Amino acid sequence: MVLDSHLLELLALKELRRYKELYGPLEEDDPIYVDNGHDRLTQAHVKQLLEQRLFEQTDDTQKLLDKSRYFLQVDILKQFPYYLFWKNEDSVYCGCNEHFARLVGLKNAEEIVGKTDYDLPGISTEKASTYKMIDQKVMSTGIPAFDMEASDTGENSVMYVKKIPLKDPKGKILGILGFCWYRTDRRLELIQLQETQERLDTLLDQSAMVMIEINNEGMIVFVNSYTSRVLGYESQDILGKPLQQFLHKDDLAPFENLLKQRYQKGTQMQVLRLRHLTQKWVHIKTSIKVSKPSNHSLLLSQDITKQVQKEQAFAARIRELERQLAIAKQKNVKAIKNFRDFALHVHHDLGSNISRQKNFITQFKKQSYQRLEEEGQEYFSYIENSCALQKDMLEGILEYSKLTTKKILFRQVDLNDILEGVKVLLQSSIEECKVEIKMDSLPSLVASHSQMLQIFTNLICNAIKYSKIGIQPEINITVEETKDFYQFCVEDNGLGIDPDSQDAIFVLFKRLEQNEQRGCGIGLAICRKIIENHKGKIWCESEVGKGTKMFFSISRLLISNE
Repeated sequence: MVLDSHLLELLALKELRRYKELYGPLEEDDPIYVDNGHDRLTQAHVKQLLEQRLFEQTDDTQKLLDKSRYFLQVDILKQFPYYLFWKNEDSVYCGCNEHFARLVGLKNAEEIVGKTDYDLPGISTEKASTYKMIDQKVMSTGIPAFDMEASDTGENSVMYVKKIPLKDPKGKILGILGFCWYRTDRRLELIQLQETQERLDTLLDQSAMVMIEINNEGMIVFVNSYTSRVLGYESQDILGKPLQQFLHKDDLAPFENLLKQRYQKGTQMQVLRLRHLTQKWVHIKTSIKVSKPSNHSLLLSQDITKQVQKEQAFAARIRELERQLAIAKQKNVKAIKNFRDFALHVHHDLGSNISRQKNFITQFKKQSYQRLEEEGQEYFSYIENSCALQKDMLEGILEYSKLTTKKILFRQVDLNDILEGVKVLLQSSIEECKVEIKMDSLPSLVASHSQMLQIFTNLICNAIKYSKIGIQPEINITVEETKDFYQFCVEDNGLGIDPDSQDAIFVLFKRLEQNEQRGCGIGLAICRKIIENHKGKIWCESEVGKGTKMFFSISRLLISNE
């Protein structure tokens, strides 16, 4: 296929005539001297010969081929200011100009004939494969290829490469013509600048950040598309106007402070308000940078309007809840006062009547009890017990009201000392019933000293009161610690409680019919109130005849207010 080089030169020459704008036209009558010193050709001669005798198999054709080769080498190739080459259909070089030969590392153009891109010292294997692929694509499709690649010279330039198919008069593709050139002129710089500007504009438009540039006179000279969308204005309605025109009056001073700090290191942030087209305020979190080389001020801001609105709504909700809480607290204080006054009034009035009844019963018992028959004495005992029960209930009501209305004093309390105090209070009952009390080492915690004393007294007293006849009472006190609570258990071996009644025992004035022991049904209700005051719970696990476990918990999060 190398033998086709003369033919490809002619086709290349014909094709180059279409690209004379790249190097400028030649004069039609400008004579070209070839190296044999005798033949003389002009562009008109070549054109005529190409049209009439291009592929005739005669000696004249061979002479024309020889002359055309000289024409290309001496005239067109010499005048063509770019890197020029041509290949056959197997991507084998059939010729090139001297510029291209030097570009690919050859001494002269003749050395390239018969070589491929893989054989050239100035072309890497990777590039050679790419070039061959492009060659074959051009020759298979008949469509010229245009590409550009960075210069290997280290200069700030780009090489443009164009490859076009070479066809015979019948349209058959016999090879390709390629030419390359570098662009280092002003036009290339403008193109690169334009591309950079387009990329920058795209980034600015797609950025979800408010960007405003103001000059040294405070006039807005640039806004990105996002700023226009956030404020609701068209860009032309913003540009050329002072930024202060859009700022909230209360934010003018903070804005001036930001301007003064723009040269300082570190980012100073400030929330400013800008007026929206609808006259609403847009909240932006802003920092100001210096835009070089113009020395303008560039505001880089984040739209936090929705966040501010949520915070404002949350703050308004808190204020409303605080208002409602204050009202409820006032009502609660008033209700507590009324309840305390009512309890004191009831205790005073009923207590006086009960005391008089008790005096009458005492006097009657001294003077007339012995004269009563057995049935009358039984009725009298009922009256006497009922009067005592009313007295206990009245005292229980007063005690319960104190738990509800009196301020609770929390402080550090050692429960081991509390239990020792309970044993002293119940010493006579403990000794009389021979009660055995076992307990773990109890913790020191924040609680009400008086209420802790009361709850342990009530539970131990109940365990003694409801013990089995003929069996030594045993009471075991244990504790378990969890992340948020202390959980206590007061276990006895007494009569036990029906499972269906275990919730009812904590209801005020609720007594179980199965228990014949005297009581007003307020002790466990008081215990429940004490535990509620300590942010815990109280419950019971029991079976009739198998003893009772009284559980209660106390929060570990209570704070001393002593």
